[in-house]
Amino acid sequence: MTTVRELVTKLGFDAKDAQKSADKFDKTMNSVKTALVAVTAAATAAGGALFGITKSTSDAGDRLAKLSQQTGIAAQEIQGLQYAAELAGISTEELNNSLSFFNVRASEAQEAGDPAQLAMQELGVSVRNANGELKRVWLGN
Repeated sequence: MTTVRELVTKLGFDAKDAQKSADKFDKTMNSVKTALVAVTAAATAAGGALFGITKSTSDAGDRLAKLSQQTGIAAQEIQGLQYAAELAGISTEELNNSLSFFNVRASEAQEAGDPAQLAMQELGVSVRNANGELKRVWLGN
């Protein structure tokens, strides 16, 4: 027993301070535990946010691809139109609806005497391209 006391004394421990040291160690470990819980929560939240951003981007890309197929406009051109519309205070949904509406009117305008055809003529808008094919959306060409 004396050897243990001598060893404890040589290592700088005092039997009276042993409980204080144990309490201090417990407090330190609890602080570490709290910090790890906080880091884990932050990492989980960041992962959830990243998933949300990824899903949102994927959904936007999917909508863009579908609109491109519906209108016959390249996705890159649609993005440019969406950006211009946003600057003008027009929502993407309003732009999409307008492009779809124009496609319907352009289809109707190919029939001679149709009110849409007469309106397009008045505006100087051709619904056919240089090859004679019906334009799906007029983009100034």
